[in-house]
Amino acid sequence: MSDDLRLPKGQPFDPIADAFKALTLSNQLEAANARIKQLEERNEQMREAGDNIWFVVRHAAQVKPEDIIEACTEWQEKRRHG
Repeated sequence: MSDDLRLPKGQPFDPIADAFKALTLSNQLEAANARIKQLEERNEQMREAGDNIWFVVRHAAQVKPEDIIEACTEWQEKRRHG
């Protein structure tokens, strides 16, 4: 291979390999962003379920016991399954 097809560090110039590396990095970035979005949605669901528990505990004198049980059950489900 001639010297004009080599990169500064002596590595051969391979546009196909570079394209695949870029595609792989792009796919990994897309997967990471999708996972971040999923975790943010789960976090929001957990926050809402936690707020609901806090509300029924704070107003325990005015709510029915079933409301407290329902809030706790909902929180448990969100915790287990997102």
